[in-house]
Amino acid sequence: MARPVRSSADRVAAEAEQRSRILSALLECIEEIGYNATTMQEVAARARASKSVIYAHFDNKLDCFLVLYELVTRVELRVVAAAESRAVSAGLGWQARVRAMSLEFLELLARAPGMTTAVLLELPAAGPSALARRRVTMDLYLDSLSVIAEDMADSYPDEVRRVDRSWMLAALGGVNELVLEHIERFGPATVADIVDDVTRVFVEMLERR
Repeated sequence: MARPVRSSADRVAAEAEQRSRILSALLECIEEIGYNATTMQEVAARARASKSVIYAHFDNKLDCFLVLYELVTRVELRVVAAAESRAVSAGLGWQARVRAMSLEFLELLARAPGMTTAVLLELPAAGPSALARRRVTMDLYLDSLSVIAEDMADSYPDEVRRVDRSWMLAALGGVNELVLEHIERFGPATVADIVDDVTRVFVEMLERR
């Protein structure tokens, strides 16, 4: 009996499913044993895929990690935006909205401590391609938060000032350092403890005086 011929749509769907399993397997490895200890052989075993299949999708472990990093960033932004939307629906003021977003973001980091540690401590030393991808994800944060800040300035013109993109970048850099310091001293599991400090960074930047 002849084997059924898969359509191009079926092949695309199968490849997307393979790619998703590989990325999920990498995330599992990072959470359990850390990025540095993770090997592509371990990823292949968890993804139930051959190494040749993995290398058909990704050049190497770093390439796979960078794709995962951008994917996780997009998920984080959607979750943070949803938290802000809920705060608006609840009638919270702009400072409470900032705190709600900050808490949601920090709790996300705490729920994936291996990924958080890899991004903050190992990614900066991973070479030019890693730094270039980090810039892409930083731009995603800037775009998203700038839109929210503009909305707050429109909604609270007497309380919230408009800020340049460079100010938002500086604020994100400051938050990154706060998170990094906490993780280096106490680990990522309790990073939500700094929610008041993170909130203050953005409130101080946005508050009209």
